[in-house]
Amino acid sequence: MNAFEEHIQTPGCSTLLNNMGGPTSRARTEKIKSSLFDIPGIGCTREMHMLDVPRDVVDIEHWLLAIALVLNWNTLEEALPHLDLPAGRWMIFPSEGNPAPFKSLLTRKLRSGIILSKCNKSHYSPDSPMIFTKSRLERKIEMVRINLNGYYEMD
Repeated sequence: MNAFEEHIQTPGCSTLLNNMGGPTSRARTEKIKSSLFDIPGIGCTREMHMLDVPRDVVDIEHWLLAIALVLNWNTLEEALPHLDLPAGRWMIFPSEGNPAPFKSLLTRKLRSGIILSKCNKSHYSPDSPMIFTKSRLERKIEMVRINLNGYYEMD
């Protein structure tokens, strides 16, 4: 009999080994999916954005400005209040879906272009400057915003 076997045979000791720190002692195998944020008033708000820039366009900022001029706005800054841009910070993720239609094709292009110009790798912020690079504007993203106020008001 070794020291461990002697120890577990004393009164008041457990005969179960419990968690002995093995490599799979606390491994989780099932996937967990929560629908907590699907509850009305708490849920996530999602938007998808992409911009189909024609291959012959070299300067994307001037291309977007030309779209703004067609829509009767002289500058991109003048167009901002009319495009119903999302307020607050949003998380962004790469996406494979297609965005929903928005008023007109030109308005949707301009809105998506401005939103993409205000996104970095992980989030969108309306206070960010507009940066018109191909790496920012030729992405397909899904923006997600969780209503944390509704979440904390559940209690």
